[in-house]
Amino acid sequence: MKVRFLFSADLFMVSVILFLAVTFETKGFRLRKTTFTFLSGSKVLHWNKGSCSQSCPSWGGRACLSGWPPRSVTPPSWGQRLCVTSAAGRRGRPVPQISAGPTCRVATRRGPEERSGMEAVLRKIRIQNQLVRECLAECLGVYVLILFGCGSAAQVTTSQERRGHYLSINLGFALGVTFGVFVSRGVSGAHLNPAVSLSLCVLGRHPWLKLPFYAAFQLLGAFLAAATVGLQYYDAIRTYGGDQLTVTGPRATAGIFSTYPADYLSLWGGVVDQVVGTAALLLCLLALGDQRNSPVPDAVQPVLVGLLVLVIGVSMGSNCGYALNPARDLGPRLFTYIAGWGADVFKAGGGWWWVPIVGPCAGALLGTLVYQLMVGVHHPPLPSECQTSCEEATETKMELEAESHLKSRC
Repeated sequence: MKVRFLFSADLFMVSVILFLAVTFETKGFRLRKTTFTFLSGSKVLHWNKGSCSQSCPSWGGRACLSGWPPRSVTPPSWGQRLCVTSAAGRRGRPVPQISAGPTCRVATRRGPEERSGMEAVLRKIRIQNQLVRECLAECLGVYVLILFGCGSAAQVTTSQERRGHYLSINLGFALGVTFGVFVSRGVSGAHLNPAVSLSLCVLGRHPWLKLPFYAAFQLLGAFLAAATVGLQYYDAIRTYGGDQLTVTGPRATAGIFSTYPADYLSLWGGVVDQVVGTAALLLCLLALGDQRNSPVPDAVQPVLVGLLVLVIGVSMGSNCGYALNPARDLGPRLFTYIAGWGADVFKAGGGWWWVPIVGPCAGALLGTLVYQLMVGVHHPPLPSECQTSCEEATETKMELEAESHLKSRC
């Protein structure tokens, strides 16, 4: 009851904040017309509501605003045209440059007081540090992955397969990966998996310094997503488990969040399963990203990554749930440990918990090695690489000739 009360209180607070934010955005800070004056030397620049006037001279760069808002002129609506004569304002502060053109400008940028309150707040909290931005993107990408994946597992389990089957879980994780990649790839590259980050570090495509930060935020995203699913399905999980949170048995619910081995699977059999599955994942991921093999359009890559996860799920999922991702398994496992399932989440399966951590890392390195040895290193050199090699060879030859010449003189 205590956990349920805390979740309910958090949900209520989030709802209140969102309501206030929407009200603040839509009612209190609507775009409104404002009076303003452009100065160039001692002249007041002007606008024309229709097309620019014939006397409007060529654009000289940036205009300057004298005070905000001045009271001498009535402004046009945003989107109407402005005419300007010079870049130099006698006083005031610069306005962002307006769209290009020789004589006419379109006023599409809003001034400081024209921005909504929410936009102003967001601009103030904008993060400039690139590593922090990348880590937040990884966190959110993994959050989306686990939200859809574990959410589908919760629906299938608690409905006793009346609202979905094993394929539904595979589709949930596949689409979760797809949208998680879309969410984060433009900022962080969408690793979404510490094993992927480790492999890219080994290949020299990712700095080793960033690896622990990426892994920590990926773990955090998985933990938060598991907590969200636990909150969303709290009543269903309690009802299905007979008001008990169990790890093993016919009414076990811990498997909604983390992976556990089948009854017939040995510990080392599970290690082999994870190594093979993650090796296949990395091998295919490297092929998709290899522009010298078969280039894939950027917009299609997330979809193909999702299909890759889907095919691994339908072919290698029955043994132990195809974790393939240390953060995907450990983050939700930590949540279940805290939320009431207890220490059994680490004891079940003969101490199974470390297998989905070590196995995927080893499998990722194996898959990377196999692809590089059998495909990656055998690509013919690019023309630019040939030119660089020729230049280096020429410089080396000249150095050797100079050295031999000096020796002969001595």
